[in-house]
Amino acid sequence: MNICPNCGAQINRSDSFCESCGSQIKKKSTLNLGVIIAALAIVVLGGLILLCFINRWGPFAPNSQNSISNTNIPSQTSSPTTNPSIAPTIVGAPEDAIKDYYDNLIKIKYSNSYNSLSKANRDSTSQKDYLKWKYLKKVYSVDKSYGFVKVSEKTDSKLEGKVYEKVVTFKITKNIVDSSYKNPKQSLKYDDYVVLENGEWKLHILEMNIKSFIAYAYSDIAYKYEQGRGYSRNYAKAVQNYKYALKYLYRDGFTHHGLAYCYKALKNYKASIPYIKNAVLFYKTKKLKAEACVTAGNIYYALHNTSKARAYYNTALKLDPKNADAKYNLKNM
Repeated sequence: MNICPNCGAQINRSDSFCESCGSQIKKKSTLNLGVIIAALAIVVLGGLILLCFINRWGPFAPNSQNSISNTNIPSQTSSPTTNPSIAPTIVGAPEDAIKDYYDNLIKIKYSNSYNSLSKANRDSTSQKDYLKWKYLKKVYSVDKSYGFVKVSEKTDSKLEGKVYEKVVTFKITKNIVDSSYKNPKQSLKYDDYVVLENGEWKLHILEMNIKSFIAYAYSDIAYKYEQGRGYSRNYAKAVQNYKYALKYLYRDGFTHHGLAYCYKALKNYKASIPYIKNAVLFYKTKKLKAEACVTAGNIYYALHNTSKARAYYNTALKLDPKNADAKYNLKNM
């Protein structure tokens, strides 16, 4: 029996409240002192065992690689250790760059194909001009399929004045449908180059002069209208596209020759004269210059200026003695 500390009445050990005064009974802890001492002993013993383990096998043990010793402490005069530069991780393979570029061309995703180009290509060509070139070519030439074969791979190789980590050469076969040709189905074969820059494989187009590419695309469209290939023959539209081409590349003999031919076909002979003179000037081979001279002779003959016509035919034969048109026209004047 226990006694209530408030009123002194006798209470049972299990009672929580005194039946006489109603006071709450605070029970004394029944935890045995021996148990407490035993628990403390276990904790102390465990700590000693852990300390011994660390000293014997831990990171600071005498034989440990991480232990501190005088031999591992660098002297004040020793030079600090520097970490070597980490090379960037190479993503994919060079073949992936070829696939990415040409797959996007076939799918007409030209923005994606632009992003597949090397930094040098993108630095020299804005995306706007690249898209203009591709969409102009799409008017008359559609990419259908392609194949490629790896030819070579060189390390620390120079391409157009820049050294790349790697340069891989591929032989490309591209099948197209081009209305500028009499046989629209064409198979083109050429080399392409893939370069490794900053861990990424990128396709690099050699001699990428985008202004010239746009000019040639306009000239090809004009020629299509001039010859009636793919569209009905339309000399006025041919003249329009040839003039667009001149805005991007003026010193091009083919474009000036085309303008002269179209103005002649429209019977605007005087308008054709400055263009045919430029064609003779800008063409780079004797054979092409001779062809332009024949056209010039035909224009002057249409203007009833036989002396200038004859002079141009003779010049054509000096440039190209095998030119059949010049021979025929001189014979039948």
